[in-house]
Amino acid sequence: RYGRLTPEIKEKALSFLNDSEDLKFWEKDNPRLAPKRKRELEKLKEKLESEQPPQKKFGKKREIKEYVCPWKIGDVYAYPMVGEASQGTEFYGRYALLIKVDTVLIGDYLPVVWIKFTKDNQLPRTVEEINELEFVQIWCPYNQPLKFDRKDLEAHCAFWKIDLPSEEEIAKIAEEYNRKQEERFDHSLDYLNDKNGQLHCYRTYLENTSKRATPKSLVYLGNYQINPPPLEYKIGSRRIYGIGHWKYFEELLIARYRENKDYNESVGWPEDYL
Repeated sequence: RYGRLTPEIKEKALSFLNDSEDLKFWEKDNPRLAPKRKRELEKLKEKLESEQPPQKKFGKKREIKEYVCPWKIGDVYAYPMVGEASQGTEFYGRYALLIKVDTVLIGDYLPVVWIKFTKDNQLPRTVEEINELEFVQIWCPYNQPLKFDRKDLEAHCAFWKIDLPSEEEIAKIAEEYNRKQEERFDHSLDYLNDKNGQLHCYRTYLENTSKRATPKSLVYLGNYQINPPPLEYKIGSRRIYGIGHWKYFEELLIARYRENKDYNESVGWPEDYL
């Protein structure tokens, strides 16, 4: 296309096209599309064997820079819960407070936040009022060594069409599996566990990938030093859980809040645990 095909590369490409190994895979795995694949390869071969055009210049590659969200650590923004997902719920008209606590690079430099719900449609006026509000838990990951699961073994045997081991052999397999899992497991975070061995994460990142992508309805409340949530598990930035695109923000936020609230009430955390 650019008149820059070297003889060595042309020879290599044609050798692959004449080999026909590629087509054998297509005829086996996707016979319906194999004829179309063959026609495309024939077009490519014809193009490679045709006379090249004069050399063309390459266009300049446009440098794409990561967007850096301008929010500062401690900035607090209020998001009005007035979308379709909030209508008819106890959250309609209230605010989700977004408190920036960190930055994460996921394509762009995005704000990592804690989230709190206001009690009504009134915005807090002081840091004390913000501190009194309830945090929204985003995730409760399991923090215990994996245990042997007989159902997994049965599914494995069924898939490979092999006989299930005897009960005595299964007991030995389970004992060895559990022993290895316990040896590999890091118990340094056990002090953060609740009664069921769950950790509690409050941090999430927001999809502020550009100034245009950030909702115009956000209300800036100021920059404060907010008290952290109790026994927070600060998950690494590479694994931090995103709340999702702003289009689904309210729906996902409400779902996370309800899921974790139900869970905490069922195990008596954090009141009993603390």
